[in-house]
Amino acid sequence: MAAELGGAMVDASRLLRYDAQVTLASNATATASASASAVSSSPMDMEDFASMSQRLLTAAAAAPVSTTTGTSDANAAARMLPFATAPLEAVYAVAREELGRGEFGVVRTCMQRATGQLLACKSVDKTRLREGERAGDLEMELLCMGALPPHPHVVQLASVHEDACDVHLVMDLCDGGDLFDLIAKAGRLPEAFAADVFRQVVEAVAFCHSHGVLHLDVKPENILVCNSSRNIYNKASGVDSISSPASSPSIHVKLADFGQAIMLTPGQKAVGLAGSSFYMAPEVVCGRAYDSSADLWSLGVLLYVLLAGYNQPLLLLLLLLLQLPKRRPCRCLLQRRHRCSQDQPHS
Repeated sequence: MAAELGGAMVDASRLLRYDAQVTLASNATATASASASAVSSSPMDMEDFASMSQRLLTAAAAAPVSTTTGTSDANAAARMLPFATAPLEAVYAVAREELGRGEFGVVRTCMQRATGQLLACKSVDKTRLREGERAGDLEMELLCMGALPPHPHVVQLASVHEDACDVHLVMDLCDGGDLFDLIAKAGRLPEAFAADVFRQVVEAVAFCHSHGVLHLDVKPENILVCNSSRNIYNKASGVDSISSPASSPSIHVKLADFGQAIMLTPGQKAVGLAGSSFYMAPEVVCGRAYDSSADLWSLGVLLYVLLAGYNQPLLLLLLLLLQLPKRRPCRCLLQRRHRCSQDQPHS
């Protein structure tokens, strides 16, 4: 039973993603109302993406954005939210080969024609957005990414484009895979190596929190490895260099995928299911109000996975602790995860 559920956990952590509209708690200020309305608004007309960009710029100007001194810089937030008017093809040459594919779109490499810089282009299918009522989530994703200045461990949004079929998000390119793949290959990471990776992720999350952004989906799949370290695992020989203490490798990682993120002011709380079930804080799963501490729970689970790998007994214990009688949503999530993993072939 443990082995079966353990296998289901590994598949589910990649396959399942629970989306929910997030309702901001009642102590919102007038400036926070702008970001709250972006979360709870009804699906927008995706044919008029220009009007959405204007709403986002207005919301970004009003949203709280903390600097290192604790003051707000709303004008900087507005400047950092980039909406390009030129067609995607006029600015970037997009490769046909896919880097990845998700429920709503596909990621490809693109090159900026003017500079030759390589970036990633995430193309989101507008039809799927309408069907899944995810347009409001896309608004919030862009608002959160636009509110964040450049940081070495956070994927930066470069520009946004639209055509008849897709919305294109151009952002930093990290083509070294993600932590999920690295952990799956290595089994578990050496302590010093894991500590260095974890430090980078903590810095990224703390940076987001300092600018009023909660990520709410911190997990290995959303932590990307940059190109400089993509060959850390030797696929040909099947030997991972990170298991050798003498090699003392290091990698550069970036926090990505703000599709579940929201913006909150200090003292404000949110309610609603968001994130990936195994990494969710108990208050999120159980429908209670939460704040930035929800990301800290996810960081704790991430640290354990880095050090112990997947399919470990303590992982099962963590899930069982969330199965207490008064926490019926957790039991439901386990059932949904297990059922989904049975329908999907193991990789």
